[in-house]
Amino acid sequence: MTDAYRREQTPIEAAEDAFTHAAQAIIHTAEIAFRIPEPATSRWHRAGVSARGERVFDVVAGLVLALFAIGWTYCIVLARTSGESGVTRATAAIAAGLTNADAPTAAYLTDAVLSALTPLRGESGKLRATFQQPGTPIVADSADTTTAAVRVATDSRDT
Repeated sequence: MTDAYRREQTPIEAAEDAFTHAAQAIIHTAEIAFRIPEPATSRWHRAGVSARGERVFDVVAGLVLALFAIGWTYCIVLARTSGESGVTRATAAIAAGLTNADAPTAAYLTDAVLSALTPLRGESGKLRATFQQPGTPIVADSADTTTAAVRVATDSRDT
């Protein structure tokens, strides 16, 4: 084309051309961005398991779960039927521990307190502690004449 046949674009035509070019560029970019990838060429390049593999896994996991439930139920029935009084040894031990008034309420706490107070002496070694039942008289150690007695009152009648 020569310059004689080319005519000048009006501002509206220039805007239409720019808009058309921009729209085509956006569509081209969207096609690139939303392109579906090609399928993987080998199983090493695929993610996850196939639908068949997932079904096989589900069936095997269900069978394992069923076997555990059946075995657990069988053991409970066998333990219940083999006992003479209908109570297993474990159940009897737990029931005896719960109903015994002299049993400690929290054995691990009792053990922790006893292990913390085992030496029953201060850092200098001069402190000796003794524990007595409430209402018993406080007796000083006859071997040591320099001892002092401390009484802790837990009730207003104790003072």
